[in-house]
Amino acid sequence: MTVRWRRLALVLDAYYITHCVEVNLFARNSTHSLSVLMCKAVVIAAESTNPPTARIDQWLWSVRLTKTRADAAGVCRAGHVKVNGKAAKPSTAVVVGDTVEARIAQRERVVEVACVIVKRVGASIAVECFIDHSPPSPERPPEIVFAERDRGAGRPTKRDRRRIDRLRGR
Repeated sequence: MTVRWRRLALVLDAYYITHCVEVNLFARNSTHSLSVLMCKAVVIAAESTNPPTARIDQWLWSVRLTKTRADAAGVCRAGHVKVNGKAAKPSTAVVVGDTVEARIAQRERVVEVACVIVKRVGASIAVECFIDHSPPSPERPPEIVFAERDRGAGRPTKRDRRRIDRLRGR
């Protein structure tokens, strides 16, 4: 390892995960192996007396609960996010141990903050940053296919259209 890599640490290192250090992940074009490339991190707040915090909109985006940070901020502004039971604005700070309740994409998510991060990370690492207490998603009823036609069968005849209308209740 070169001198510039001395301050870097593996994200999956047990010490950093258990102490919930705030990290910035980055990608580099180099000859390092893929596993090392994906797991290198710059440690921002290793020995801080204050616990690391992050904005709720940043954290929701970082752990991949929303697709964009703007979506996360919009969900917060709409009142669909609560931190420890209180309505949260996008600038609300989260720390390790906070409970976040959010309604995202018509699904109720209840997660506990396990690690505070401010930059978007890979899915395998993001899953380690929260503990999911969400209720299971409701099962969708199977779709009913009633007017399926063979490809290339052409336009339905008058008789076929009447049958289709009868099935639809018209």
